[in-house]
Amino acid sequence: MLYRFGYVNGLNFVLPRVPVNVGWPHYLRAEDYLPLKDGYHFDALVDHTVYHRRIIDNLMPADTAFIAMLRYPLHHLKSVFSWYKVPGQLNLKDARNPLETFLRNSRRYQENSILKELPTEPRSSSLTRNFMAYDLGYPPGLADDMDMAQVYVQRLDSELDLVMILEYLDESLVLLKRTMCWSIRDILYDTFNEAIGYRYNMDLTPDMDANYRKWSKVDYLLYEHFNNSLWKRISQEGDDFHQEVEHFVSVNSQVKSFCEKKRNDQIVIPASKWDAHALSVNQSFCHLLQTTRMTFYKAILKRQRSKLLFIDYGIKPVSRKRKARTIKKRKKSKSDILSGKQQN
Repeated sequence: MLYRFGYVNGLNFVLPRVPVNVGWPHYLRAEDYLPLKDGYHFDALVDHTVYHRRIIDNLMPADTAFIAMLRYPLHHLKSVFSWYKVPGQLNLKDARNPLETFLRNSRRYQENSILKELPTEPRSSSLTRNFMAYDLGYPPGLADDMDMAQVYVQRLDSELDLVMILEYLDESLVLLKRTMCWSIRDILYDTFNEAIGYRYNMDLTPDMDANYRKWSKVDYLLYEHFNNSLWKRISQEGDDFHQEVEHFVSVNSQVKSFCEKKRNDQIVIPASKWDAHALSVNQSFCHLLQTTRMTFYKAILKRQRSKLLFIDYGIKPVSRKRKARTIKKRKKSKSDILSGKQQN
């Protein structure tokens, strides 16, 4: 959706040299993205990166809005297990429920370094423990220090313009629309990726949730804080907020139905109290709505080519050995967390 907004509005993107992550799992470095020529500036950074406010401030305009999204931690872990094929790395492919088996003794799997083959550098990072907090810049070495976690969450609360919650996506998108002064067209979405499904049987239980809460305490703290924050903001939006959410859900459903039928005409949705202009949707817009992240990346790279200082086609990722030599482990003292200082 963010790629679509930037593409339609001609924004300049921070494009990764190696799709689809910008520096992740490290902090963003100059060698991770394609620089612009003098006279141009970046407008959007939407690919997967590790949050480091000072680094991003040096790259983006002063009026940049910082938006993040969180998901209920156990649901996020389930997605990570499938996307990164974690059961195969943990020799759990044949388990009745790989996720349940892992959560019975997650510390043993972690400490035995079975996760070392997963794509996480530096080594102290983890796909299975406080992954969302890690992406938002929290040091993995402080996974058990809940006092520091509280301080960091409060700092994020002051720095981020909006933290969306996936379980309340429609409410989050309407809040995004209001925060950014966008139109309803800008927040329409398709759910075609949901059809991919999961590779393994990973039914969730209350016991699994309780076990993961003990193992990934910072992610649960993060989620619960910003879930509460979301609903507090919604309560301050006025009586018509929920009416706008209902309107948005209806419009999104109409647009999705139209796009699925692949008709050659168009539909026009009248203006409303929340949008001054009528919404016209044709197959060209449907195509944009269903365009994948990688297709957008290629199209934007092609359009942005003349603005780039140079282009490294076919550049290869830095090897693990080289990364291990050049990347220091991300460690922070308690005073660094309190002062908001972040390492390079």
